[in-house]
Amino acid sequence: MYKYLLLVLITFSSFSLYACEDEHLSLALEVVKIPEGEKLDELINSLVNSQIRVNPSVRPIRKAFNIFYREVFTSDEFKYGLARIQMDLFTYDELLLLKELMNTPIFKKYEDIMPQFLSKNMELGSLVVKNNEKRLMELIEKERNHIEILQQLDKELMLTVPE
Repeated sequence: MYKYLLLVLITFSSFSLYACEDEHLSLALEVVKIPEGEKLDELINSLVNSQIRVNPSVRPIRKAFNIFYREVFTSDEFKYGLARIQMDLFTYDELLLLKELMNTPIFKKYEDIMPQFLSKNMELGSLVVKNNEKRLMELIEKERNHIEILQQLDKELMLTVPE
């Protein structure tokens, strides 16, 4: 009798967990805001411009990147993936609160300026990296020297077996 009761309890609790999971996913999908229209265009252009700054050879194939990013950002795979990330990071109750906060004027402003914010962050990051390229080159040279020393020691001590 106890085994039967335990089986019934486990069965109903698993249905309840599944229902909770569905509710959590539905709420997470409501919280995921993929920009649309001009906002999506701004975001994509910002990403592509950032890539062009890093790798100018992207410029002639810019249109391909624009199309690709639009397909990715509007795909169900991306949207559901973002929702799953939300579910991992936030409880159901936290997502309810976040959804509520998303309706506030300051959040609306944040949402409106996000593409410009990301673009300015990428520009700043590129500028800081460019201004510190000398340091990067020093670190690379130091690492190369270290590797050469290790390779020389390996040869002298025959630590690795030649193939």
